[in-house]
Amino acid sequence: MNCDFVHVFLLSLLITFSFVSTSGEVVDCSDLGIRINKFELDSPVKDLIWLENEVVFILTNERNLYRSDNDGRTFANVMSFLENSQEAEPRFQSGVLAMYPSDSDPARVFFQGGGTVHWVTYDGGKSYLTRRIGLTLSGVKVHPRRADRLLAARLNDRCLGLTQAGLCFQQLYVSGDFGGTWTRAVDFVQQYEWGAGDGTVVYSAFDDAQGAGGHQFLRDPSSLNLYRSRDMFASGMAGVALVVRRGIGFKVSKSGIYVASLESEGRMALFVSRDDGVSFLPAVFPETMRQSRYTILDQDDGTVFVSVEKGETPRGGAEGATTGDLYASVPDGESLLADDFEEGLTRWRGAGA
Repeated sequence: MNCDFVHVFLLSLLITFSFVSTSGEVVDCSDLGIRINKFELDSPVKDLIWLENEVVFILTNERNLYRSDNDGRTFANVMSFLENSQEAEPRFQSGVLAMYPSDSDPARVFFQGGGTVHWVTYDGGKSYLTRRIGLTLSGVKVHPRRADRLLAARLNDRCLGLTQAGLCFQQLYVSGDFGGTWTRAVDFVQQYEWGAGDGTVVYSAFDDAQGAGGHQFLRDPSSLNLYRSRDMFASGMAGVALVVRRGIGFKVSKSGIYVASLESEGRMALFVSRDDGVSFLPAVFPETMRQSRYTILDQDDGTVFVSVEKGETPRGGAEGATTGDLYASVPDGESLLADDFEEGLTRWRGAGA
């Protein structure tokens, strides 16, 4: 065996999986001190999460869950420990659809089922609790600091094809006990995130699904607005504030909340909040932005980079390729423009050193 190849391979993947049997085969390269564990799973790997104390979970495309308690040296199928996980509900799928680990408690994971039954672990998979909540979920977000708090989206029965009556829309639910109980917060939600405050929820939503064949996701995104709740909807809609109109997309970052707003005549504007969504100010660019895509990246030194896609295909470029500009802003708000980007960024970092 070529151990040099194995060394490079391990640096990128650490574990390799094949699909023939469930037994493990160990290959040692004694001169490098490297061991590769090969495992046969039921299907390709869909997701993998690494927890503390050498615990690793693998979710396969066939919705089966595997667990390792020795840093990936061996794996065991744990579906038999998830109650009713292999019993498909009518019109729904069996098994596990997604895994959501907690950043604030590395022993906790929420496992989204294919139907109305889901599972959680508080101890890295040594034991599991069943959540029979009567809701199918289309996504879950675990609070980054409060492990008990969850946000979850649910497509209503019209979207799921369970009825032909009414409108198709997405609902937002909140839980304060790690998925034991859920409260319906708001309808027609498009995007949702936890904010900087423990109770802050930022979300974009339509007023309704009218005018698009009764389907929320066919509506013009210019009808979206951005909203904020600062108490996890404890005070209902009375405690919800509309913070940016026509906010068609947003990102909650460690440096603030960034919202792309669609203005008149196809122009785009970027709004920024540094106070957990209480107020928003427009980001200042050296030119007017047309409708485009923003990509935002924070740096540890406080610099915020914004890539603005212009949507133009460069001459001689590959089909579907686009061009764009890269901008940066330092914490005091001073803009580093494209024409003096490198010099300005170097100057600011030197002054702050």
